[in-house]
Amino acid sequence: MTDISKIQSWLVQRIAIYLDRESDEIDADTPLAKYGLDSVYAQSIATELSEKVGVNFDTRELIKHNSVNKILRRIQELSAIAPSSADTNQ
Repeated sequence: MTDISKIQSWLVQRIAIYLDRESDEIDADTPLAKYGLDSVYAQSIATELSEKVGVNFDTRELIKHNSVNKILRRIQELSAIAPSSADTNQ
């Protein structure tokens, strides 16, 4: 999944599920801690996100980049510097 708008939609839905909220209640610029996202849920989201986008995105990244939009920007940065599959097969 590389389309950033699809990733955003998926991420907002996952956060909403973990927080028992509606997706439209999650503002992309609001720090996730303000919604009460705890470390257990943060770890789960980080793991799912890593699997979904194919880059290593751990709990520390989720805490440091603490809103949906900041997380998406970081994913784009990590995707740009991640080695391609052709590079890893050499």
